[in-house]
Amino acid sequence: MDERTLNGLGERAVAGSAALEAKLSDTVIGFGLADDPVALMIARTLADQLVRWFRRFVVLGQPARRELEIAAERVGSTITIEEGEPTVSIAIGVAPADGARIYVGADGWRMHLSRADLQPLGALGLGAPAAGFVAMLELFKGLFAEWIEGVEPGSDVHLSLFDWSTEGTDPGPEIDTVDLGDVIWIGTGAVAHGGLAALHDLPRVTGRLDLIDPDPYGESAIVRYPRASRLWNRASKPAKLAEWLRQAQPDLEVEPHTMDANTWFASSRPDCVVRVVVTTPDSADARRHVALKLPRIAINGFAEGFDIGVGTYTLGQGPCLGCRYPLDEAAISELVVLNAETGLDPRRIRELLDTVAPLTEEDLTVIQARLGLDETARANLVGKPLRSAREHLCAVGRITTPITNTEVDVPLGFVSGFCGVAVAAELIRLSLGQMRAPGWKANLKVPIPAAADWPQAPTPDCFICGDSDFVEAYREKYGQTGS
Repeated sequence: MDERTLNGLGERAVAGSAALEAKLSDTVIGFGLADDPVALMIARTLADQLVRWFRRFVVLGQPARRELEIAAERVGSTITIEEGEPTVSIAIGVAPADGARIYVGADGWRMHLSRADLQPLGALGLGAPAAGFVAMLELFKGLFAEWIEGVEPGSDVHLSLFDWSTEGTDPGPEIDTVDLGDVIWIGTGAVAHGGLAALHDLPRVTGRLDLIDPDPYGESAIVRYPRASRLWNRASKPAKLAEWLRQAQPDLEVEPHTMDANTWFASSRPDCVVRVVVTTPDSADARRHVALKLPRIAINGFAEGFDIGVGTYTLGQGPCLGCRYPLDEAAISELVVLNAETGLDPRRIRELLDTVAPLTEEDLTVIQARLGLDETARANLVGKPLRSAREHLCAVGRITTPITNTEVDVPLGFVSGFCGVAVAAELIRLSLGQMRAPGWKANLKVPIPAAADWPQAPTPDCFICGDSDFVEAYREKYGQTGS
């Protein structure tokens, strides 16, 4: 693993990088796959995550070697192909002679993992990228079980992203041509990278997608975000993702906007009439601002450590996005959190949050002293907004290393990536008229549940759906039923 993985995120991150480096130096991963379109689709996700984490592999077949080489070229890490007995093997549609610890398969919307039996390969669909991320999750849990409080590794997984069930064998509806319609996607961090990678690999996607994010890529984000390229460093996140998506999906109109959501709405959609908005930023406050725009439907995805969740919200039909992110003490205390973490004066923090202005040299001097950043880490924050100094909120979790018995921060891009695939699943379900509301959540330390419904009711004092003026404005935009 490259030390850049957590560069610039504070002492816990530096310690986490060193601890993982020491642990993984003795780890050899066996990796094999069948020469099959579904196997290759799973491999693209899994190889990408393996390269971001591990340096050493035993390759069990030429297709596996090629997928690793492609991923290594994209991420910029070096892979050493080694002979010998692997610590653990992952097999996709094949059964190596020495036996695999994790067998992976997928069929349509379903994904499969087993410790004992070869798993089937079927139709292309969302099960393939989901299986790649979950295979990486199970590998991580197996290797670092003693580091993670409450972890339960070793369980088989048979899950459909269509109905979130573990029973049956129905692969779900065929995913051939997907028409997204008009979708606004706000926040292009690790969750978005996972979801957009799933759309990237589908047979055909049509519609229009507006990607909104003010941030450029930083070196640490590139190493943590699924499918991000080292060549994108310092470039606009939405611009590079749009270019990448257009190459794979020429029938999908993708427009990047390197600005915050409030600025985009003010300049491009002042009436705030929005059919579908997807929110995956690293800020609860940003999601509240989106809720205030009163989109017809909001799909919200979040990943916090090992916790993930996806909710689909329609005003007047159960809880709304404002219910999920209320104006409570936690919202008011964001200034306190940022002050404690960065050392900046609260008045300056409020100014930076409201204007999305870039950090100044004076700001960086304060943050550098508080976080103990070196000059390279400081340079990575030049020209970025305040929340870029808190990248550990995105695709990073906290575990306890038994080496020193201290908490460290480590990258969990595969957790965020899996959440992103689930967001993509909600978008496709919506295009099929099969929306699930209000949503689900799960803790991935334990086996993925068959039913992860998230019981939610409208909050009586919600600042959106509890306000009659907002409800009336919503009905005037979209009609009494929000259609």
